[in-house]
Amino acid sequence: MNKNGEKLTNQNKTFADILKRVGLHKDTHGRYRSLTSLRHYYATTRLKEGEVDVFRLAENMGNKVEQIKNHYAEVNPYVFRRHLTKRK
Repeated sequence: MNKNGEKLTNQNKTFADILKRVGLHKDTHGRYRSLTSLRHYYATTRLKEGEVDVFRLAENMGNKVEQIKNHYAEVNPYVFRRHLTKRK
């Protein structure tokens, strides 16, 4: 519900309005943030930390491993290599 008690009908617009109110509607490069940017931030951060299992990340995000590899391999190629060569 918005401040007038009306049901929210557009998640993207609501998200943009909230970010604008708090001064976070643009990233450091001047690009507008979107709901998708949160998803991208989450995946990128988890991969940079290097402790996430790529299979679990894909499952959690509702993606296939191939999609994660294709979209985020440039984040840190060593993360993928470490997961492939990990031993107990």
